[in-house]
Amino acid sequence: MVKKRALSLGICIPVWNRGDLLKASFRSLMGALAGIKAAVWIFDNGSEKSTREIIQHLSYGRHRIFKVFLPENMGIPYVVNSFCQMVAQDCNYTSHLAPEFIMLMDSDVYFKRPIKDLLKILDSNSHVAIVSGHDSVEHPATATYTLKLGGRKLFLKEKEIERMCCMVMRRSELELCCPFPHHRIADVDWELTKWNSNSLAKRKRKLVSVDSVAHIGLYDSTWNKSGVPASLEQMDEINKILKKHHLLTPRRTETYQRFVRRLDETGNFWNG
Repeated sequence: MVKKRALSLGICIPVWNRGDLLKASFRSLMGALAGIKAAVWIFDNGSEKSTREIIQHLSYGRHRIFKVFLPENMGIPYVVNSFCQMVAQDCNYTSHLAPEFIMLMDSDVYFKRPIKDLLKILDSNSHVAIVSGHDSVEHPATATYTLKLGGRKLFLKEKEIERMCCMVMRRSELELCCPFPHHRIADVDWELTKWNSNSLAKRKRKLVSVDSVAHIGLYDSTWNKSGVPASLEQMDEINKILKKHHLLTPRRTETYQRFVRRLDETGNFWNG
């Protein structure tokens, strides 16, 4: 009988404030890691005291949790560069081995389905380099298809780019593109898919997205003044999750109502 190999995953979570969303995100992450040997790196990017205190108290016995507290917001590329160096190192003293797979995720996503599914998609599709657990409405699909996985069907969308909400790949894929330029605060997703000399586009590799996470930080987005796009269906789902965890505050409710008015007036998915 051939023993199945253990799926090993290193997870990078950059954090900047919004500690209440991080708590819900972290709980959902821990619940989605069944069948995976995981190590989680949480990088605090100079958050306020309340968020740092929340990070200090995060723990979970089954998986290793590493915490790095930076003195100020160094930007996501700086964090991912640091993570890439750390995650590549074995540590014989603690029997820690570098993981085969890595996941870059935002601290405000909520896992709805097992992460193991995302790793199996990579394992069963050699042409796929990155699997995104988030399916955003602003990045259209270039192709769609279904994949049978353990008796279930997954609906996949092939895309040229996707947000860095939840990106899973082999560690070697990240290492090909690192180090990322760190004169910008974000854009790791664009580097991986388009801009980098070893990007997916340059190497003719594929990214597919599957609806596995919800972006519960939609109403707190700092991306730009207009926020980020989302459909009414996505907002309804986000509201249910926020209510479940007592996170749908009056300010978030007001932002949601403004988004709906904007959607009614313009007919597009851009919030603002």
